[in-house]
Amino acid sequence: MSQTKVQLVNDVIGNSGFGDDSPDRELVVKKASSNSSIKIEASNAHTSQLFFSDTDTENVARISVFHGSGADQNSLLFGTAGTARLAITSAGKVGINTISPVGKLTVDENNASEHFQLRN
Repeated sequence: MSQTKVQLVNDVIGNSGFGDDSPDRELVVKKASSNSSIKIEASNAHTSQLFFSDTDTENVARISVFHGSGADQNSLLFGTAGTARLAITSAGKVGINTISPVGKLTVDENNASEHFQLRN
């Protein structure tokens, strides 16, 4: 089995590139000859996640997958302000404001003054 070596380049302004000699962003992952991937791996009882933050708030938004047991096992979760807002379960069910959708689409409205809208 042949192995391909990928070089990490750090330029003078702080940009880093894997497989890119002149990265134009803070992080570039490039494989010119085929698709490019980034893998985030955690053990079976932990969470793989990507956080979006700013200088004032650590957890503005996140995308995560919990690799354990329970209602959110292997579900893809999208969150804002530290709370899961959208879930896609391993069974293909979608939940808005719930991590445990009971149907193909479950919308959990916790506030009586809020309502569900479809606009055309």
